[in-house]
Amino acid sequence: WSWFDIAIVCSGWVEFISASSANLSQVRLLRIIKMLKVMRVFRVMRYLREVRLLLNSLMGSVKPLFWTVLIITAVNFMFGICFVQSIAAFRHDMWTSIDNRYGHLESEPLDTFYNSWGSVLQAMYTLFKVSTGGMNWGEVSDPMLRVMGWQTFAIFVVYIAFFLFVTTNAITAIFVSS
Repeated sequence: WSWFDIAIVCSGWVEFISASSANLSQVRLLRIIKMLKVMRVFRVMRYLREVRLLLNSLMGSVKPLFWTVLIITAVNFMFGICFVQSIAAFRHDMWTSIDNRYGHLESEPLDTFYNSWGSVLQAMYTLFKVSTGGMNWGEVSDPMLRVMGWQTFAIFVVYIAFFLFVTTNAITAIFVSS
């Protein structure tokens, strides 16, 4: 390692001396070589076995993390489509209703409710917030029960149960086994 340190110091001196040089490609090359000082950290890593073990564990969990994010996105996408379709059908029924059977619903809570489920991406975001603790799922399910009825509410409860019990346990098992 002492030879490596000597090479780094020499490259620093060469850069200092050639700083007035017009050839910028040489200066850039020397700066890249000088950045190899970061390699000195690996010399210290020999003595820090626990840090090395932690870094190896983190690097090994990148691939399962990618697949986990993909699975969560796919589940949220499928349920998001289900909720957006259900709410779109409800809105269509409400707009085409002749007998005004939806007159008991107030406009302002409906707007707040539609903001959570207005598009597939918004529905996916709402589901992600609900499933990861960013939003209390009662705040979403109670208006859903009042506005949409038991069918959509039951699908939402199935999503919560599926995510909490199945997906979370499967993801934990993947990370523990790898």
